[in-house]
Amino acid sequence: MSDLPSYLKSGERTRLIPTVADTSKEGRAVSILLSAMMAVKPLATELLSPLGQRPGKRTRLDCYREVVFHGTANNDRPDGLIIVRHGKSEWTALVEGKIGKAKIDGDQIHRYANIAKDHKIDAILTVSNEFAGLPEHGPAQLPKVLARHVSLYHWSWMSVLTQALLLLSDGKIENPHEQLILREVARFLRHPSTGISGYTSMAPAWKELGTQIQSGAPISKSMDIVQDAVSSWHQEERDLCLLLSRKLGLPVHVRMSRSHKNDAQQRLLDESSELCTTFRVNSMFDIPDTAAPLLVVGDFRRRSVTCSMQLKAPEDRKRNSARINWLLRQLRDVEDERIFIRAVWPKRASDTQIGLGELRANPAALETDRESLSLQYFDVRMVGDFKANFSSPRKFIEIIEGFVPAYYEKIGQHLRAWVPTPPKLKERDPVTIDQSDELESPNDDQKQSTETVQIMSAEEKSVDS
Repeated sequence: MSDLPSYLKSGERTRLIPTVADTSKEGRAVSILLSAMMAVKPLATELLSPLGQRPGKRTRLDCYREVVFHGTANNDRPDGLIIVRHGKSEWTALVEGKIGKAKIDGDQIHRYANIAKDHKIDAILTVSNEFAGLPEHGPAQLPKVLARHVSLYHWSWMSVLTQALLLLSDGKIENPHEQLILREVARFLRHPSTGISGYTSMAPAWKELGTQIQSGAPISKSMDIVQDAVSSWHQEERDLCLLLSRKLGLPVHVRMSRSHKNDAQQRLLDESSELCTTFRVNSMFDIPDTAAPLLVVGDFRRRSVTCSMQLKAPEDRKRNSARINWLLRQLRDVEDERIFIRAVWPKRASDTQIGLGELRANPAALETDRESLSLQYFDVRMVGDFKANFSSPRKFIEIIEGFVPAYYEKIGQHLRAWVPTPPKLKERDPVTIDQSDELESPNDDQKQSTETVQIMSAEEKSVDS
């Protein structure tokens, strides 16, 4: 084709309705995705912005499929090529997609990275049913030598679908033609025959690790089953994030430190070490306009999952009973024996915890032996006892993906953070001088001071003469 970039030996422009073999599900899905990005600029903006590319009004986006580069074997054929042109600058990325249970092949991505380096392609983008907390935290890794020349990013198909649904729900797309295209693309991605799915099973290491912890066997952060279990939790974490986003119609994000955002491997090692110490995994989700982040903790020893949100106790209530009543009013319609309230106290005093029903019956029970202390924070938590299902790779996901949204529906969406009352203006500005005070006659002390100054002045004059 005449419009192919000079470094390509062969390839075709992507199409919304591609003519590909029935067996090529990956080629069809990639072609539809890239064509939708060209046709619906808001979709391209939302997907490419986390990769450092934000298409503007004059940005040109061109996409090709099944590309073969000059000087490479025909079997090294990436599923797609993205070219983003901002004026004179250009950013390019190879695209490799997998469908169903197929996983990203590290050796294949390594070969593509060498091709990208030789032809000055900026990045490689992988798309599969595997999940990643951030685009930089994909399932494949590049050697440091290649990583200096080629960036590596990853999208899950479910994250693409979620972004399309969010754009349709928040009314950002006003063009009816773009709306029609995006609705059809979302319908395609949601259809079971496409081969796109959420995270449906924890890694086998999840069950093996649970067995070892229950038996008291020693574990270390360098063990494969520990790191594989944490990596599996990270994928489920991302799936939960997307699930909440779709249910709320708003983007939900995983909260993590800057160092962990910049280094996925360091995050894996740090959280593997924490798991070996606490026997827990945890994730924190930032949900727009909520009273606090949502914390989700999986406990291997207790075989339970806990969801919680922490609220600062109102400082304008002096008595602890008033602070407790402030919280109970927010939960007046909640009835669930799995809900507990934990109070956080100052001066190294240990936390106290009580069931919501018991607290309603006896609010003073939360402050036993702490009447002299001021309650600082409330942890409103719901504890799910998963029992044997905690170690079941499939059952665990089925239960937690119902449990976390249930917590938000019962509790999270009803909680309100305490906000200090705005200060009131004083009736009189203390800096303003009352003029009537200036007109008052001097008192005796003032008179005496004036006479003293006059005498000292007369003595000075006589000395001078």
